[in-house]
Amino acid sequence: CNFDAAATIDDGSCLTLDECGNCGGTSTSGCTDAGACNYDAMASCDDGSCEFDSCAGCTDATACNFDATATIDDGSCLTLDECGNCGGTSTSGCTDAGACNFDAMASCDDGSCEFDSCAGCTDATACNFDATATIDDGSCLTLDECGNCGGSSTSGCTDAGACNFDPSASCDDGSCTFPTGSQGCDGECINDCDNDGICDEDELLGCTYAFACNFNPDATEDDGSCELNSCAGCTYESAMNFESNAVYDDGSCVFVLDTECPGDFTGDSVIGSSDLMIFLSLYGTICE
Repeated sequence: CNFDAAATIDDGSCLTLDECGNCGGTSTSGCTDAGACNYDAMASCDDGSCEFDSCAGCTDATACNFDATATIDDGSCLTLDECGNCGGTSTSGCTDAGACNFDAMASCDDGSCEFDSCAGCTDATACNFDATATIDDGSCLTLDECGNCGGSSTSGCTDAGACNFDPSASCDDGSCTFPTGSQGCDGECINDCDNDGICDEDELLGCTYAFACNFNPDATEDDGSCELNSCAGCTYESAMNFESNAVYDDGSCVFVLDTECPGDFTGDSVIGSSDLMIFLSLYGTICE
């Protein structure tokens, strides 16, 4: 760099340019930008070699992709999403489909599932049915006999004057019964003067003797009206005055004696006990 065109003898003083272009100098060139990845503090002049990529990265120590070797922040720092994914967009929530707060959009479970806010009675027939409940908590109740939801009251007759009064009943069910007519609650007669078990109001007067002509099978109390005359008459068919409607023989039979067999009053050609009975029935009769 100090060439002397006039010199004919080289005296060993020739010099060269250093890296910075200084004649005979010792300066070195390199990257003189202190912010560059390849900054050279010993360089006296910049040689255009500065680069900013090899040392670029995330310099935020709180970021999930922090690079401890990076000296230049390149804006790439990321944070964890709700599911712990670096730079992800997943959300956390309750992933149990049976829970009250199930979140179909959640990618990971955050332990927030709860089963109380939507619990209740899911039986539509129960008196405490909860249309908003999605989880049955076993609380379903039924109406008791008095219409109380979940109660234990019983219904019955609450009228103390009734035959079937139920002191344990909490509400009346319309079942009360009362003494009617001549009988009490237990079917006993209120009035029974003769103590025959038939209430005085139900007594039917008439003839109660079965052998009487005017016997009344429906009569419960004999009124002294029995008589034996209207159904009395001749009961022997062989008699001339036989009466088919007669129940009792009154000794009025008239017979025609068979001259071939005297005493055969019955006409059976045999004189027997029947003939004797006829005779005895007529014995003592005064003929006019």
